[in-house]
Amino acid sequence: MIYHLMNQGRLFVHLLLVTLSALVLTGCAVMQPIHSTPPVSKIVLSQPFDSDGFGFHLHMPAGEYQPVYEEGYVYYYQAPSPISTRAIITEDFVGGFYVDVRAKSQVGWWHFQDDGDHTVGRIDGNVPGLRMIP
Repeated sequence: MIYHLMNQGRLFVHLLLVTLSALVLTGCAVMQPIHSTPPVSKIVLSQPFDSDGFGFHLHMPAGEYQPVYEEGYVYYYQAPSPISTRAIITEDFVGGFYVDVRAKSQVGWWHFQDDGDHTVGRIDGNVPGLRMIP
């Protein structure tokens, strides 16, 4: 009886440690509203940006992109109007550019999906007309 209770106690402690470890590891990088100083105050795109990939098209509108979210080392800047993606059909989304502070030249795109989750993608090369305002 005592041996059985000790095994249940050990199992409970192990499950508790695994659960707490998972919370700590995933809780460090959750997309949340800005609460620290972003690496740049805004991003300005002087002309629309279009990019094509394998079966995919991305359209980013011209204008000022404001910092709205952060996630670990990544800051998300929202476009002044919806961005568009096309795989089979064209869809408009709330989204914009992101900047990874570990590599300021690392710029990518992001958007919210219909279920509230977000999608990100890298942009290889320079984005014509993009300026990062300190």
